[in-house]
Amino acid sequence: MSSVCRGPSNALSSSLCCRSHPILSFVMIPVRQAQLSTPSSRYPSRTSKTALGLPVVLLGLLLPLGLVGNAALGSCVCDEYILGKEYCDQLLAMCRGYSEALNTVREKAKNYGWTVCNKSSKTAYAAYASAYEGYGYTRKGWYTINPRSCQKLITESMRDKNYYISILNSNENTLTRQEKQLCMWPPQSNGKIYKANYKTCRGWDVGNKSFEKMEKGNGFITTIP
Repeated sequence: MSSVCRGPSNALSSSLCCRSHPILSFVMIPVRQAQLSTPSSRYPSRTSKTALGLPVVLLGLLLPLGLVGNAALGSCVCDEYILGKEYCDQLLAMCRGYSEALNTVREKAKNYGWTVCNKSSKTAYAAYASAYEGYGYTRKGWYTINPRSCQKLITESMRDKNYYISILNSNENTLTRQEKQLCMWPPQSNGKIYKANYKTCRGWDVGNKSFEKMEKGNGFITTIP
């Protein structure tokens, strides 16, 4: 069995716009999930096609009329004719402050989640299962990790949920520790990625796969030698 190395990392990403209202608002835009068909039991997959769907979090800073621009780009503009120089100076300083804070958060957020790097000369497959304490696990996979490439599969902090991961080599032999058996379909020949809970997975009658428990933290990198 090949060894898999993991190392910690850390991350979060946002964009900020200065518009025309003195309210700080948080907007969550969910990405639409494709309707799932039943995964095939045939394998292995030979394609690198993936369908990574992730939520995007937009942090909008809305400031009074007369202040326009994009704080994230440091391009806030205030109309002194409307608001006056003193008030504009205050608003522009506030806008630049939020811009700097967001850039700091964005840099930290780059390493949140789980990244898989495949340094080998052969294709590998990765999947994970996640759940809040006391709830059933949702599985997602399989991602095709091409030779000598990296792919980020989780983009959020991994402190709040329990995570299990599984990595298979090109022959579908398990590379991660076999600590938990979970209902899981095999890698798909067309490279399609499925997401399902326990009940749905059992209904597909696809069997189990071995998973390794991840410790909690901001983020991790798994390396396939």
